[in-house]
Amino acid sequence: MRKPWVMAVVAAAALVIIGASTVAAAKPVSGTGRQVVERTITVTPPDGSDILAVDEVVTCPAGTASVNGGFAWVTPPSGQGTERRVTGGPEDTDWRVVFTMFVDPGPQTITLWAICVNA
Repeated sequence: MRKPWVMAVVAAAALVIIGASTVAAAKPVSGTGRQVVERTITVTPPDGSDILAVDEVVTCPAGTASVNGGFAWVTPPSGQGTERRVTGGPEDTDWRVVFTMFVDPGPQTITLWAICVNA
């Protein structure tokens, strides 16, 4: 014979699972309002150096918040590709792109990006 409290715990757990799946089904599809915000900049390592340090913010539109971000080379230095790279982290509702890398001396053009979603 099962104890009454065991049945109550099982019934409560089933209610929580059913309630959670109902709430999840009622939410909008993931990614609703998602947009990629980009900003292209040209930076030069200081004094002919080959060390490029980037610390820039990509601003999300009003009513949105960043969930990811990074950079991509417009004209990649030797050994680099043009694929997007994830780097940095959130700063309030925006995304701060931060990285340091060895590059050829001279101007470097990169596109900073952030994925912003409805807040």
